[in-house]
Amino acid sequence: MLFFRKKNKSRTDEKLRVLFITHGAYFTGAPISLLAIVRYIREHYDWDLRILVRKHGPLMDRHEALAPTEVFLLPGEGDQRPDKATQSAHYKRLKRDYAAWDPHVIYSNTAMNGDCIEVFDLPAPVAVHVRELERTLKQLKGMRLESFLRRTDIFVAVSEAVRSHLKKAYNVPDEKFRLAHAAIEEDAVRSGAAQKTDADLRAELGIAENDFVVGGVGFVGLRKGVDLFVETAIHVLRDWQGDRPVTFLWIGETTEPATETAVLERIREAGVTANVRLLGLKENPYPYMRLFDVLLMTSRDDPFPRVNIECGLLGTPMITFEESGGSREFAEGDCGVIVPGFEPADMAAATIQILHDDARRAQIGENARKKVESRYLIGVVGPKVASIIQELAARRAEATKS
Repeated sequence: MLFFRKKNKSRTDEKLRVLFITHGAYFTGAPISLLAIVRYIREHYDWDLRILVRKHGPLMDRHEALAPTEVFLLPGEGDQRPDKATQSAHYKRLKRDYAAWDPHVIYSNTAMNGDCIEVFDLPAPVAVHVRELERTLKQLKGMRLESFLRRTDIFVAVSEAVRSHLKKAYNVPDEKFRLAHAAIEEDAVRSGAAQKTDADLRAELGIAENDFVVGGVGFVGLRKGVDLFVETAIHVLRDWQGDRPVTFLWIGETTEPATETAVLERIREAGVTANVRLLGLKENPYPYMRLFDVLLMTSRDDPFPRVNIECGLLGTPMITFEESGGSREFAEGDCGVIVPGFEPADMAAATIQILHDDARRAQIGENARKKVESRYLIGVVGPKVASIIQELAARRAEATKS
């Protein structure tokens, strides 16, 4: 794509420069989704890309492998953060470097990066891929919220649930919306799942070959509904009359130690420690997802959980609460089971029913796989994101002519 900038007439033929901003380099859905987007764009477009990571994390090397990468908030030593003078000098250096580079477009991977955009105050138009719903957006205060709403030129909603909330809560006009769901890289999921066999994984976890496995994935916290998952498991195990035992596994890092303590105590009180386990963070969760006979989506507030489409690609049927967020969109069209309200007893009943029906599980899993392959692979979503970036770049090019 060609651009002409009046302030530097010597640069008439130049690559499109895009600054991607991510809130953290973590093993969570949003950062992993951004890596897939940047990798796709790098492979399919001859653009000049850079990445800004708001908070340092274990996936820094993966970002650095794709594009020059900087950190907004300097990491400290242990619990000590850098002093204000050091951080301020760092901001000034970043601002100077980015101003000299002069990106055509800023693409923020979540709504949480308003402070980055405000501090640098670059003239580039901004697209924000909003991957948050009410509970998380309420955490935005002051400059971060004000900058998010004022500086965003295109709100890229990750689901219809997100679009609806932004319109209702913040009066975002329809013309500022675009829709681009979460996307996965098929090869990464399938090759990751193949790194351990089901037999090896069952041996590692002490689960018999014939046992059902019901899974949940996400941070160990109340927003992800780990407590609802545990209560559902207790109901199922109390009422289960099938011939095959059932094991419940939760994969995810603990972000709320008090919640983890409470659910572990609840598991002990109910006498189900052998059948309900929290496995913690898994850098490669895909073999465990493939092991699931059913995925339970128990989130209280989740815009469009990436795990839905990862498990969907592997043919795992999902049961979700109706008001969980964007999961309902994926489950519609017989790609999952939707349970009204947030009652664990109701989700348990749906779980028991589907475990008893092999043909139903297989059909829902097949429907989910086909839906993922047609809508949620990076080869489908990547071009949508690239088109949004090109749209904003064209706006800027037009503005510089006037």
